[in-house]
Order: sequence, then structure tokens, then C-alpha cells
Amino acid sequence: MSACVLACLFLLSYPSFEMRIEGVHGDVMVHVSTPLSVFVGLLVVMGTAMGIGKGSLMRLIYRDHAHQMASVGGLAVTLGSLFAAVVPLMFVLGNEWIGIRTAGFMFLYGALAVCMLLMLWDHANPSACLSS
Repeated sequence: MSACVLACLFLLSYPSFEMRIEGVHGDVMVHVSTPLSVFVGLLVVMGTAMGIGKGSLMRLIYRDHAHQMASVGGLAVTLGSLFAAVVPLMFVLGNEWIGIRTAGFMFLYGALAVCMLLMLWDHANPSACLSS
């Protein structure tokens, strides 16, 4: 599911842009933008995958950290909630600082990539994290 969300965020992070290509018979202007229906579709797919992923995460926490379910699950939910509170700020600040409206999706893409790497590391080294 994370790969599905990562793919959706990759597509959502591209801003609208125009290209001018110098052709043989003159300049060719190419305008690329995401239609509203595709944008909404990607958000629906991403939201569904994130909902399934949340349930999968709780199942993984139970499987890998059953004796510390409360602390690990609480930490995961707390960090997820804190991150969700920061996301609207990333959209506003990304728009103001970088000048790209899709900078929030770029931030989410990077954050998800880091989280996936941390989960992969935790899965490869179960004794390195919170296991007893």
C-alpha cells in the first residue's frame, strides 16, 4: 500500500508547467497540467491506500511488538497525529517559500520515503528498535 501512496504522491507533486520546444517549423508550446478529475481520483486512491495502510501498521505493531503494543502503538498514533498537524503548514509554507503549489505533496513524498526506509530497517533489525 505504501508504494501506491508513494506513486500517487509522485504524480501529485508535479506542478503545472509549460515547455517551449524549438521545432523545425517554429516553436511548439506544450502545457502540462493535471485535470481535476485525475487529481481527485489520485486523492481518493491515496486516501483508501492510507486507510488500509493504517490498519496494516497496527497489525505489524501487534505482530512485532506484542508485549509493548500500548507504547509502540501510542507512539505511532501520536507521531502520525503530529505529522498530520504539520501537513497544512507545509502546503502554505511550500507555496510561500518555494513558490510551487504542490510543495506539500513533495514534502509528503519525502516523508513517506523516509518512513518506508525506517520500517524496512526495523524489519531487517528487530532487535535494534523497541523489542525486548
